[in-house]
Amino acid sequence: MSGALSLEGRVILVAGAAGGLGSAATVACAQAGATVVLLGRKVAPLNRVYDAARAVGPEPVLYPLDLEGASPDDFDELGQRIEADLGRLDGLLHCAAEFKGLTPLQH
Repeated sequence: MSGALSLEGRVILVAGAAGGLGSAATVACAQAGATVVLLGRKVAPLNRVYDAARAVGPEPVLYPLDLEGASPDDFDELGQRIEADLGRLDGLLHCAAEFKGLTPLQH
């Protein structure tokens, strides 16, 4: 794929890749040619998104991690693995969220 909307050759990390927004973003990035790093808590849902992304683009990379319980060392390891395996990170989509209901805007 070439053109202004191409992500060919780019490496994009999607946090919350197994959720609704994250899975759609992952597949869209893969379709545009990006290698996508799928970050999320649960391996089974990540595997489903992996399969969908792989069907339309370059081989994705799975990285199971619970952001809520992650330590600075966990994030350092993530960065080191991305550097070692892919050489760089070109973009980050943060789609990880936990929505428990409506709350006032200031919260």
